Amino acid sequence: MLRERSKDIRSHILKLTVKNKWPLRVSYVYNLCNKFMIDLQFHIGLLSKQGLIEEAFNLMDEYSFSIINRVLSIHQYFKKGAKTAPGVDGALLLNESDCLRMLEETKLFRATKLRSSVIKRVYIPKKSSGERPLGLGNIIDRVLQRMMVNLVEPYYESKYYYDMYGFRRGRSQVQAVAQLYMYMSKGMATKNVIFLDIKGFFDNISHEFLKEIRVPSLFRNLTNV
Repeated sequence: MLRERSKDIRSHILKLTVKNKWPLRVSYVYNLCNKFMIDLQFHIGLLSKQGLIEEAFNLMDEYSFSIINRVLSIHQYFKKGAKTAPGVDGALLLNESDCLRMLEETKLFRATKLRSSVIKRVYIPKKSSGERPLGLGNIIDRVLQRMMVNLVEPYYESKYYYDMYGFRRGRSQVQAVAQLYMYMSKGMATKNVIFLDIKGFFDNISHEFLKEIRVPSLFRNLTNV
């Protein structure tokens, strides 16, 4: 079912791109792509929850560099436009020509030939005091990352506890506090709260550990990106 829908949507996209039109400007095509991605993510999450690991990653591998995944990932940054901070190459997705060019650059055979990009380091002020370092990759790096996240996120999301709120899409500190209040008000937890702040967590986490986290094989092979 997914494969047949994918072929149909791909046909719609290609008909527009050959006319130098960005396909997701057309609401009908955008809705088709968006619905397909939601259904694909549901299937990946379901396979993960059922413990069918190989089946889940086979599905991710099949759609890693699909044109649907690529246009949706590119469109995310196209919508942000000039609000997006550029990397060292200064490139942004500001018009349809930029998007169409990125669609070509993110084809698998081109992506595998990319050289390692330099990360632009900027510092932003913290609310309390001092500054927090921030690394800005080139726009193509961010598009490739989004393509991977689209597939990996539902796989790992299905493995988390429902009451985990840290660094999860659509969740916030306010929700975590509300959940804690519910537990404590119903006597479901001892009335103690422990505050932890891991200093420089993302600066100090083991990169070797991160490399062991499984991702779709086609992204694993992009060792020079």
